[in-house]
Amino acid sequence: MRMQPWFPLVILLATFLAVVVGLVLIAQFLIGPVNRARTRLQAPTQFMLTDVFWLMILLQESLAFTTQFVPRDQTWSFGLILGFLCFATFGIWAGGVNFMSQAGIRHIAHRALFQLVLLPGALLAMIGLPAVIIITIQEVLRDDINWLDPTRPLYISWGCLLGGSAFLRWLSLWLARRALAQWESAKDETANLSAG
Repeated sequence: MRMQPWFPLVILLATFLAVVVGLVLIAQFLIGPVNRARTRLQAPTQFMLTDVFWLMILLQESLAFTTQFVPRDQTWSFGLILGFLCFATFGIWAGGVNFMSQAGIRHIAHRALFQLVLLPGALLAMIGLPAVIIITIQEVLRDDINWLDPTRPLYISWGCLLGGSAFLRWLSLWLARRALAQWESAKDETANLSAG
């Protein structure tokens, strides 16, 4: 059977649409509970000194990534990649601080979990989805595939993506519930102080 000339274009378009829809769904699935708390509370943005410490950790991760994967003798590309990662890290950090403040996340450990685990994990899941789709297409198009082998990259990549996403969803739900409970108790405490 001969493949039609338009078939690769259809596969490419379907893959692109699946990735775009998947990215939106993953972002909504992972960050959705905290976003609902944010839209419900609309708390003011508050920076804490520990937020700067979390920024330093994230910047160290950018430096570690760059030193691991970019040869040091290529100073121009090393500086370019490190600069881009630091700029992106700062932007994500600033947006994350604003986002979690509006969601009412005030506890230091909860802010650390949001900044160091939930946001980078959600970005990793969003980056990982296209990679998993590409691995899936590559595996399906192969003729000599052993579907019963549990160590196939197809199973490992989907397992990591789904397992990590389930954990991040649980973390997002937990943070949203804690923030709402903390906000309600603070509101009740303020009402009691005003009444008394």
